[in-house]
Amino acid sequence: MLIRMLCYGIVLGCCFSCCEEQEDPYLANSIQKQSFLTETSEGFYLRGIQILVFSEAEFQQALSPKRRMYRLQDDVQQRYAQFVFLDYPRSEGTVVNVVCEYVVGELRRNQSVPMLCAKIQGEFYWFWNNNERMGIVVPAAVFE
Repeated sequence: MLIRMLCYGIVLGCCFSCCEEQEDPYLANSIQKQSFLTETSEGFYLRGIQILVFSEAEFQQALSPKRRMYRLQDDVQQRYAQFVFLDYPRSEGTVVNVVCEYVVGELRRNQSVPMLCAKIQGEFYWFWNNNERMGIVVPAAVFE
């Protein structure tokens, strides 16, 4: 009888652990995400650090609403980040695919990344990918 009860307990424990609702990686509230959502400057953020933040003195900016593209680059293109949004963000909470290409020193990437539209406020959109700890703040004009 005791063995039977132990077996039932183990089976029930396995069922509950397998059926446990998994946390949505886009909705996870990491410290880096919370910090990113307080940023007020458009640009590219990685692991809680400002990587490229737009300033007229330091960077050129390009927007292409037709292509849903946003780009920041320095004058000699040694540091740049370009983001092409493959989907329109319908509202906060929408996940969109973004082709991310950036070169900043040793940091280099060119791939499609799913990003959560985490915040829309005023004339800006905040996008976040929790797995990469990557965020971008872009003007709403990208989607007009």
